[in-house]
Amino acid sequence: MKNFTLFLMLIFSFTTLFAQIGSSNGLKLRFKYDAAGNQTTRYLEEVRVSKKDINVTSDVTNLYPNPTHGYFKIYLDKDILQNAENINIFDISGRIIKQVRITDNSIYEINISGQPRGIYLINIYLTDNRIITKKIIKQ
Repeated sequence: MKNFTLFLMLIFSFTTLFAQIGSSNGLKLRFKYDAAGNQTTRYLEEVRVSKKDINVTSDVTNLYPNPTHGYFKIYLDKDILQNAENINIFDISGRIIKQVRITDNSIYEINISGQPRGIYLINIYLTDNRIITKKIIKQ
């Protein structure tokens, strides 16, 4: 048991734990801890964000109306449309209830009126292996 404790202490002594608090001004407050869990250092870290790091998916797709009674439209931005392959709609249990192949259209009308009320997930699959996920509520 003593060897195991020494082994764990050795591992933790080489490991630095960080806790971060994000802020909107590009700075993060970080803490450094020792193996015993005591805070040893507190410092600010500047965060630089490149265009690649920005999540653009929230602004380039839109669902309307949400909540819906069955029919809704998916609006795709031209940048997403160029890279989109297909759209899958899942029920809350993960079962695919509808698949739509992406063409040159930027607006897709979807009918889930035959499905029960609930929350549905819409996955838009892109050619660069990204997936845009949106939620829609059927009343």
